[in-house]
Amino acid sequence: MIARAHHPLKDGRAPAWAVAWGEDKYGAFAAFAVGPPDKPVEQRMRWIPPGTFLMGSPETELGRDGNEGPRHEVILTRGYWLGETPVTQALWVAVMGENPSRFRGERPDDLERPVEQ
Repeated sequence: MIARAHHPLKDGRAPAWAVAWGEDKYGAFAAFAVGPPDKPVEQRMRWIPPGTFLMGSPETELGRDGNEGPRHEVILTRGYWLGETPVTQALWVAVMGENPSRFRGERPDDLERPVEQ
């Protein structure tokens, strides 16, 4: 288990790239935006604090696959920001300029699907 640790927002400072930030029951978050100013695409990031956790599943776990071990301790020496969700098709298009996804939709909300190619 990772204990709550210092994160960049504790000092009242948000990352320079953040257009929104705060803290909720899941911890610290910050969002960045890309694309045209009249229609930016935002991606929320979550702060992953430094700490220690066990990676892998116990050998006695029901349904465990052979590639899920051996269980071992992992130490994160520095915190980092991680996307809260998979990259959406909208974010991919805003950054890369094209949509490689096979599963596209017809409506604008369909761009909120994950990019999968």
